[in-house]
Amino acid sequence: MVTREDLLEVVADHADRIAEGLQLSDQDSLQTAAAIAELRKSDWAEEWQTQEPAKPDALGVIKSDSEVRFSKWLKWQEEKRGRRSLDRTYIGRLSKAQRVAAHCATGTAVTEGMLRPLYWFLDTQHEVRISEVWARAVDLAGEEGATVDGGYVSAAVAEFKKGLPKGAKQKVTAEKNAVRFLRQAQQFVGSLWETGDEDQQRAFDAWYRDFRKGKH
Repeated sequence: MVTREDLLEVVADHADRIAEGLQLSDQDSLQTAAAIAELRKSDWAEEWQTQEPAKPDALGVIKSDSEVRFSKWLKWQEEKRGRRSLDRTYIGRLSKAQRVAAHCATGTAVTEGMLRPLYWFLDTQHEVRISEVWARAVDLAGEEGATVDGGYVSAAVAEFKKGLPKGAKQKVTAEKNAVRFLRQAQQFVGSLWETGDEDQQRAFDAWYRDFRKGKH
């Protein structure tokens, strides 16, 4: 049976590889993504709540299981073990990689870096097309007697985008940007409330009230 310690060890080993150099940083990244997914199924949120109680956000909502809080809990756990942890941005990338990998039938070793060009599909209405784009990448590699890698995946993604109807690419880009800006705003507000800076919180609350009234 895989224990929490086993999962934390997988994450820490991957953090060590990143610290040792870029050539090793992508090794076993999907295994690390799976370990993080399992850790997020645990009672970490309740445990971290006892160490750093979650504060209400601008709308009065308490979100104790955010990605920000998970990254803090993970760092706390690894520090107690005398090990390195992963930063929040990279944890987010690993989560995307696992989501993309679920669409990819593969008989070869797959890494986060290899799948990164496919993240474009996650924030658009084309996620269901990931499997066919992956298959095209495999075909492109096969035509050259090679093994699929990030370069072939990028080529397949570019080929897919080129085939979009006129104006569709701009629409997809606008949708993707809207989602990205919303997430950035949510992360900013969440971070603002976690810092406990009451002056900044009041300033934001006043701005938001004016915004809702159409004053901005």
